[in-house]
Amino acid sequence: MTKNKIDLKVVLLGYASVGKTCIVYREMYNQFGDTHTTIGGAFSSKRAVVGDTEVLLGIWDTAGTERYQAVNRSYYRRANAAIVCYDLTNSETWEKVTFWAEELTQNEPDIEIYIVGTKLDLIQHGEQRAIPNIRVEETAKRYNAHIFETSSRTGENVSLLFQTIAENFCKKTNNGTNLPNHNNNNSIGNSVKVDQKSEKEKGGCC
Repeated sequence: MTKNKIDLKVVLLGYASVGKTCIVYREMYNQFGDTHTTIGGAFSSKRAVVGDTEVLLGIWDTAGTERYQAVNRSYYRRANAAIVCYDLTNSETWEKVTFWAEELTQNEPDIEIYIVGTKLDLIQHGEQRAIPNIRVEETAKRYNAHIFETSSRTGENVSLLFQTIAENFCKKTNNGTNLPNHNNNNSIGNSVKVDQKSEKEKGGCC
């Protein structure tokens, strides 16, 4: 039985169509499906258990278009963690990673940043990686961020991402007491390695 309950605010940021909504949908419903473009922000909540602590994750999914950029700033205020997404197969989407990482560092210095490459199944199915790993690692070190690679289509690493966010927050809040040792936690500059393959047409949300 859990003894403690804490709230954790998570915000998803990134270029339009990188798959932010798909990540949330996979985590909430363990399904992959067509999703609509997010207008402004959409809220979901999910419970996670870390040791003897029950964590309520309040997840804010934000729009990726330029006209909502100022609005998105209101969503990341007082957030505990930020998932900054980019498409592993699309170099253009990487530009927003450094933009949001810089914004978050300047305006929310205590926030934990998670740089998340999406559509991992496309890479596993033969698509070329648009951003070299070394560049991602260098950016993560600069902003003291964590690195993940996910596929919403296969579900690879999506639940691990949110569980790690919850565990890291509990460690930060409780100084690591009564918490499990999560061997899959990412250290700075280390991507999650996966082997599972699946089929997906480029341009979709995964």
